[in-house]
Amino acid sequence: MEELKNIKRIGLNIFAISAIGFVISGCAPTYSISPDYNKESKTVMIDDLKFENVTYYTKKVQTTNDKSRGNIFKYRETFKIKNNACDGLYVKRSEAVNGWYFSNSVLEDMKKRHNDNCTVEKIANINFSVCTSKKTVTTDKGKEFTRDAYYYNASTSVRNQSGYGSKTLIELDTKQCFTQVKEHFKSSLASNSN
Repeated sequence: MEELKNIKRIGLNIFAISAIGFVISGCAPTYSISPDYNKESKTVMIDDLKFENVTYYTKKVQTTNDKSRGNIFKYRETFKIKNNACDGLYVKRSEAVNGWYFSNSVLEDMKKRHNDNCTVEKIANINFSVCTSKKTVTTDKGKEFTRDAYYYNASTSVRNQSGYGSKTLIELDTKQCFTQVKEHFKSSLASNSN
């Protein structure tokens, strides 16, 4: 009888510690924004967000330089989509292995590239950013003018023991596309927290 009480007590202690760990670690879900392309159905999934009618897809693996010795992997994917708020998704993904790491997150890289002209909304582990830069445009008559260029992005950076082990950036082609993707994850987060 005493042995049964000890087993029960141990079980309750494990449950209590697990519950406390779950509360401390947070209940917010994490999302994978690495796209999953299905060639047969011509669809691409970003977590549970589905884009149909992919008309063009390419994946290019960037060659690594000699300094990384095969420990840094980078690739780019391009998706062209027909009849959707998003006409194109442009993905840049980088991974560091074997103890290698990136010093900066994608967001830090973006802010540096656009002189800190970025507004950011974080939804779970995804940073949705709109960055602006001045862009010089030349008309067909040779006249130059400068205008603001807007860059709509969704990004994640996953930490490893030294810095960041993987980084994913999705460049969304329009404000409408950016809003659609951001609102999808915002409502997904809201439904997961109920």
